[in-house]
Amino acid sequence: MFGPTLFRAPSAAPVAEGPWPTKEPPMSPVLSLSRARVAPSAPRSATETRLHVLYENAAWLAPLEDALKAQGVPYVLHFVDGGTLDLGSTPPPGVYLNRMSPSSHTRGHQGGVQVVRDLLVWLEAHGRTVINGSRAFELELSKVRQDLALRRVGLRTPRTLSVVGRSGLKAAARTLDVPFITKHNQGGKGLGVKLFRDLDAFDAYVDGPDFIEDPGGVTLLQQYITPASGRITRVELVDGKFVYAMHSSTEDGFELCPAPECSADDACCPIGGLRSLHPRAGLLPR
Repeated sequence: MFGPTLFRAPSAAPVAEGPWPTKEPPMSPVLSLSRARVAPSAPRSATETRLHVLYENAAWLAPLEDALKAQGVPYVLHFVDGGTLDLGSTPPPGVYLNRMSPSSHTRGHQGGVQVVRDLLVWLEAHGRTVINGSRAFELELSKVRQDLALRRVGLRTPRTLSVVGRSGLKAAARTLDVPFITKHNQGGKGLGVKLFRDLDAFDAYVDGPDFIEDPGGVTLLQQYITPASGRITRVELVDGKFVYAMHSSTEDGFELCPAPECSADDACCPIGGLRSLHPRAGLLPR
């Protein structure tokens, strides 16, 4: 529960050990989440800043933890999948790093997305430093917002329709030229991206058992632009600065998750860093 221990696990799970009390917190806990654990690098003093890592996929943590330990940064890992937030309480001091993924629902953790959306705003309202804060997270969760952000700075995007619910998809598709693709509004790794070259195939998909709805019920229909080289270019930016770009082939489909836990044919792996590149992917020179 959010209080003396930041996140306190339910009684069925072990409570994190650390410099904060682990006894029963006061009434009206701020936030009750699934579990938390204090990393080995605990603060050396009560005034030392601690990094609080909000996450839902433990498989992606190893490079981050290695780097934090190498730098001697004290941190706590907080698994987030739902919870209860007391809006009148004050969050503990520290820096907060949001590692919640828009594809978390594929691992059964959509509850984490819902609680973190409000949690980030709550932290910012109390002046806490948040990395990947509410503005960045809302952009990450919505391809509609991403499209509008690109348009706002003058970048051209294909014609795109945002359709809420399954019932309106067929009618909306008939206002587009073929071919077109479908996308989930929320999600990474190419979730829900399928290419359709005729309306009959699209109708069968919408009516059939293979249709998977976006977690928020929003499906995008987008005019398909055939890449000149049969590949897409992924660009990574950190704090507005270019880090790297990478080509990924789309010949085998559009689900290009960077984690091998998702698929054996993934283009690259955040667990192993940029060293873990699939043969169909390649880094571009700076």
